[in-house]
Amino acid sequence: MGTTPPKDQQYVYRPPQFWAVLIGIDGYLHTPQLSGCVSDANEMERYLIDTLHVPGNHIQCLSRDDSQIAVRVDPNSDPSDDPTRNNIIQTLRNLPAKNDNYYKEETIESYGCSQALCPSDRGQGTADIGDRLINDILSKISKDTGAHITVILDCSHSSGITQGMPGAIPRNANRIEQGEADSGNTEGQRHASPLLSTLEAMFDSPVDTKGGNFPDRKSEKWVPNMKSHVLLAACQGYQQAKEIKKEDVSRGVFTKALIEVLESKEWKENELKEKTYDALIGQLNAHKLEGKTQTSIAIGERKNTQLWSQEPVKQ
Repeated sequence: MGTTPPKDQQYVYRPPQFWAVLIGIDGYLHTPQLSGCVSDANEMERYLIDTLHVPGNHIQCLSRDDSQIAVRVDPNSDPSDDPTRNNIIQTLRNLPAKNDNYYKEETIESYGCSQALCPSDRGQGTADIGDRLINDILSKISKDTGAHITVILDCSHSSGITQGMPGAIPRNANRIEQGEADSGNTEGQRHASPLLSTLEAMFDSPVDTKGGNFPDRKSEKWVPNMKSHVLLAACQGYQQAKEIKKEDVSRGVFTKALIEVLESKEWKENELKEKTYDALIGQLNAHKLEGKTQTSIAIGERKNTQLWSQEPVKQ
């Protein structure tokens, strides 16, 4: 079930037990378009297969670029790979049923979203996927399967998307050109405004969707479960996640830098005890995002464990 990884990498993960869901949306029906989210998802898929040796049938990619908008207008058409609200929720919930014998590590990457995931069919009565619903789904997966979950978000305010952070709920579904940078690069932001007409539905969706017995979405008693997963976020809550365009190819600044670090000689030759989530983010900020206006962050009670496997650090 996949190629055996190099011996010095086997402690990090066990490929047959690794499952991944990739979400990349450039094309929205009712929101200005992005241009690098699908590219990010495709590049992460390449990394999982080529570097981590994850079997291709263990990776599910939900993506939509702007060329697909016209063929997805029919409300009755909901292909399984289209990142609609229903598909995203059901894909995450169905992961434990894929194969109980192999389900141990899970990675969820999403590009073009924020404190609420912005599905491809957002608007016209379809609510975004609220941060507390996402946290609830991750908590249930962790409880039911013991999975070691890593969530990677390349979007503005991504540090709050699984935590139910208070305050405004900015989204990320708009790329704003900001002029030409060095080396022919054009930078932009991933940002979108909240869907005011569906905010109430988004707040209430955990109860409506799961019938769960937990505090109301707006309740101050609700607290996030940060034992269930480790979150790698593109930037701090007050910052904007950036896109960069070079030679007509757009990428998220964070995702591009993240993969470069993971595939770098320096990272691969690190001592095993240093390959934690926190160490990865530290190297990313020091060598790839230094001088940028965004600072990536690792969040979760297990952020100081080994990357992917979340096993204790070897002393």
